[in-house]
Amino acid sequence: MFLLEFYLLPLFLAIICSTSWLVFFYFYTPKKTTKISFLFESLFFGICLGIITSAVEFFLIKKIFFLFNISPVLFTYFQNFKQIIIVGIFSFLIIAPIEELFKFLFLIQFFFKRKNFFDQIVDGIKIGVWFGLGFVLTENYLYFLNHFWTLPFKEFFWIFLVRLFISTLAHALYGSIAGYYLILSRFSKEKKDLFLKEGVLACLLFHGSFNFLLFTPFSLPSLFLLSLALIIVIIWFHQKRNLEFKNFDQNN
Repeated sequence: MFLLEFYLLPLFLAIICSTSWLVFFYFYTPKKTTKISFLFESLFFGICLGIITSAVEFFLIKKIFFLFNISPVLFTYFQNFKQIIIVGIFSFLIIAPIEELFKFLFLIQFFFKRKNFFDQIVDGIKIGVWFGLGFVLTENYLYFLNHFWTLPFKEFFWIFLVRLFISTLAHALYGSIAGYYLILSRFSKEKKDLFLKEGVLACLLFHGSFNFLLFTPFSLPSLFLLSLALIIVIIWFHQKRNLEFKNFDQNN
């Protein structure tokens, strides 16, 4: 029984985090615009990608820590400028590229195989949100599994709140930005490559900046960045042009 609880309780908490934001976006975004089956497919693929990238990051970061004699403590207690540089390298050159480039590859295949079923820009944003929340469900589960049984309740509770209100939302927004630019690239023939490049760059910069600010003494601006991104995404959801029906055959 304990073994079952050991794995299921962290999973339950991870599901709470993703489900909470799914409910939020359900009530604050246009309804009946995207097939629900596609949304759940996107959620599932996000979970799968989360497993893949978590494995890649685990072995890669472990190797880097060993080769360069870096301690994980560097990401917790800052004593000099060198630590901030190391966090910046990990944020912009390792974590963000791995997660966002994998995400774009997955979503490109998702949109390509179902292109005839998407007729609004808002479809792409919704798919991205669900994909991001599936991705972070895996990430939260592994994080909670690692800390739930080892930390004091009070300390773990604060970690849970941070993952719920900050990290989970951040991944939903990463996904929404990726979905927005990918659907724009699908609807535009002339600017197809431009939108794709802009989307990749936007996700890399947002993800890298957020991680860097969150894990350094400058953590407060990360909340401002997150709030600004949320406002922009909510505006995207309700912009008239994003709700207009389009035809792929006329643009591609």
